[in-house]
Amino acid sequence: MKKQTVFQALLKCMGYVALFFAVQMAASLLAGFIAGFSVAFSGADFDPIQITSKILYETMILSALLFFGVIALIKRQNLLQDASLHGSPGSSLAAGAFLGFGAYSGANLLIILMSAIPAVQESQMGYMEQQEAIMASNPSFWAEIFYVCLAAPLLEELLCRGLILNTLKKSMAPQNAIFISAIIFAWIHGNLYQVVFTLPLGILMAWLAHRFNSIWPSVLTHVAFNFSNYPARILMELGYGEESAPVTFAYYAVLLFCLFSVPLGILLVRHACTKKAPPEPVFFPQSAPDPYHPYPPFPSQDPTYRPYDNTAPGSPNGSASEGAQSYNSQGGFMAAPEYLIVGLGNPGDKYAQNRHNVGFMALDYIALRENTSIQNLRFKALTGECTLCGKKVLLLKPQTFMNLSGESVREAAAFYKIPPERILVIFDDINFAPGIFRIRENGSAGGHNGIKSIISCLGSDAFPRVKLGVGAPPPQWELMNWVLGNPTPEDQKRIIASLEDVYDSAKHFANGTLDRAAALYNGKMHE
Repeated sequence: MKKQTVFQALLKCMGYVALFFAVQMAASLLAGFIAGFSVAFSGADFDPIQITSKILYETMILSALLFFGVIALIKRQNLLQDASLHGSPGSSLAAGAFLGFGAYSGANLLIILMSAIPAVQESQMGYMEQQEAIMASNPSFWAEIFYVCLAAPLLEELLCRGLILNTLKKSMAPQNAIFISAIIFAWIHGNLYQVVFTLPLGILMAWLAHRFNSIWPSVLTHVAFNFSNYPARILMELGYGEESAPVTFAYYAVLLFCLFSVPLGILLVRHACTKKAPPEPVFFPQSAPDPYHPYPPFPSQDPTYRPYDNTAPGSPNGSASEGAQSYNSQGGFMAAPEYLIVGLGNPGDKYAQNRHNVGFMALDYIALRENTSIQNLRFKALTGECTLCGKKVLLLKPQTFMNLSGESVREAAAFYKIPPERILVIFDDINFAPGIFRIRENGSAGGHNGIKSIISCLGSDAFPRVKLGVGAPPPQWELMNWVLGNPTPEDQKRIIASLEDVYDSAKHFANGTLDRAAALYNGKMHE
């Protein structure tokens, strides 16, 4: 997969910013046209500039809607992935909200400190004069609240923490992408006074979006931060005087609440960082006989299986379930899959829960999340199909036993003319602890005979792979017994916890952004 350069990423980000300003200008021109039209036909002596200021926030709401529409039209099926619109755990959303309130108290303190700098003080005065001029035109207060507290956070997070941050992360380290996206966020606000607090705020929100792979925690941070300005103003809008007791109480109550929100937000972030878990599928049935002590012995009663011997004859048809041969009459295949995702393992119930079969487990999880099944027999494998990020994908579980997996992969790849770089292989690796996986875009077999077979049959090692950790055997264990044994309950839990991120990595693979998944998940421990 071709990785974009830093220059290309920055150029693309500037394109997003240019589109952002172009849409705002188009909305302003439309509002000016409406203002001029109303003056011309009303016969009243109104200033078009004053009318334009009066409908300022309605114009900004219109610009936000236009930007959402244009981005949705450009991205289409890739919008969810490219803008990190995935769901996020509830604890991360709550953390984002409380950190937003906490950031408001920090921003006020920072403004007080930085106002000692003449340039910042001058910029602040200019900003206040601009706001007073806008208020003099008596714009709609409720349109202002809607824009500032909802539309603007959604708009700016989609731009800065969605499109720009994700683009930068494809060509540089996440910490650099976070900082540069925060600089762009501060710059689009257009004045030094706001840069004082938007830069650190932008770093915080970009970190949240990166950490939880979703912009929704940062959206909540932005909403909470902006809303903190309004409780006292809402009371004034409802008729209370600026010096009245309710308004004074609201002002100080907001400040106290924001101070209280800082430690609460930090605690929620720590909680959210340890609570990410996949849905409920159970790949290790609790009702099954206890397989852990002692571990299952090497299945010497199966003469066809040699886990680390490439000369094993295997079984061309595997042990497909009854009725799988009827796929031709049942149909159900989409035409011409563009990508191939392979899970490695051994067929048969007695191997189903082995460490050697975590590739099968991962593929079953992907099928579960995509509401499909893997039960049709072709290419010496059980297959299913789904769509990931708008791309048709063939899911393949070779039934040839591990050491002849390449025969199945070769047949499927040749039939659909899928090149190696569009084949993702998921398999077990003893070099990583359970709960850890590593993504590589190519490389040697590393001693794994299933990968050796695929490299031999494809004549290439240039296919990406996901190595699921199963842990190294203790000194007294033979490797064959270890990989054909079942994980402990604790290890099972960690492996299952990693499958949601494996699924997300498969989507990145189909979307051409597997390098981003590697940056997110390589070495991450799942508990």
